Amino acid sequence: MEKYLILNKNMPLTPLSVFDKNWNGQIIERSLEDAKRYVEEQNQKYGEDLLFFMKIKEWLKLRESPQAVEFQDKLHEDVAKLLDCPEINEISKRICEATDKNINGFMIPFEADNNEDYEKKLKDELEGFIKEIDRPAFRKEGSLVDDVKKLYKEEFDEAIRIIKKYYKTNFRV
Repeated sequence: MEKYLILNKNMPLTPLSVFDKNWNGQIIERSLEDAKRYVEEQNQKYGEDLLFFMKIKEWLKLRESPQAVEFQDKLHEDVAKLLDCPEINEISKRICEATDKNINGFMIPFEADNNEDYEKKLKDELEGFIKEIDRPAFRKEGSLVDDVKKLYKEEFDEAIRIIKKYYKTNFRV
């Protein structure tokens, strides 16, 4: 089945995306019927024909056109000019610092003063992970929560031993 993207007439080269709480994004892809329905609902909701849909293949051709490349180059130049603003730079820096270690919701790596500090921070991170998944949605996944708790209790010290051995072997300090 062919997929369609939802686009905004004000930004026709950028499909609409959804983001989770950790800013992991995914482009919205729909079947023809779902795309039509979504566009109609949203345009009706906001009282203007702002959204439209397009086949993914057509959108890819559009993005590669000389006009699109020129438009994007101009857009990049305009954004670069905006980034010369110190206030925007400060906000951007704070956002990047908060999210640049984030991969699919898990913060890695963290800084530590020494091995003991690293072990403590790793232990805290794993305990936080267990708390995060100890929720009804994850409990419905069979024994996932219990398995993670069991692995943590039984395997944490062994994992630390292996990590230390690996670093001592491969990274002479």
